[in-house]
Amino acid sequence: MKISKLIIYPVKSLGPVFLESSVVETEGLKYDRKYALIKADTKEVLTQRKYPMLSQFSLELFPECFKVTYNNENIKLPLYIENGEELEINVWDDTVQVTKSPDELNKWFSDKLGFLVYLVYQKLKQKRYIDPDFRIKDTDSTSLADAFPILILSEESVQEINKHLENEIDFLRFRPNILVSGCEAFEEDKLLNFKVANVGLKAVKPCARCIMVNVDSENWQ
Repeated sequence: MKISKLIIYPVKSLGPVFLESSVVETEGLKYDRKYALIKADTKEVLTQRKYPMLSQFSLELFPECFKVTYNNENIKLPLYIENGEELEINVWDDTVQVTKSPDELNKWFSDKLGFLVYLVYQKLKQKRYIDPDFRIKDTDSTSLADAFPILILSEESVQEINKHLENEIDFLRFRPNILVSGCEAFEEDKLLNFKVANVGLKAVKPCARCIMVNVDSENWQ
């Protein structure tokens, strides 16, 4: 089994960024899902489940910033947000403290989406602890991803799924962080303790992948 792709999603539910290498932090791959968009009035976290147009925002990583592009218009996002109003949001059953981004960023995303949103950022001190049933240590935490720091998927699993579909789907529908190859289909479900390079990882549970796999970024409307 070998790694074929490393992927992060700096803004939850927006486009992927492909990496040649990554620093593995406590909460996952560096920069992964530290940002999210929320509705300004209800603080609802936006995802492609309800807002498939989010799939149309693409991202690039540069040494000093991210660049977000939508319909050939783009804006730069800082790698980190240091200061801003603190807000409280819910990611599934977790209540998380986040930091509101500058007004310029909020206005840009609001204009593109057609309603008022805030881009929020999770700072290192704004901890979101993993479900106690799956923690190894009490301090284990994650980003604004749905549940856990890292998701692994194999190319062979996607190939097996596509054998049963009329229209093939791309592996990105599953939003993995690590795509592996050179194994049996669904072999990643059997992983326990393993190493990637010199980083020790522990698989805690299979992912109950949501309806987001049905969002076709090419034909999302």
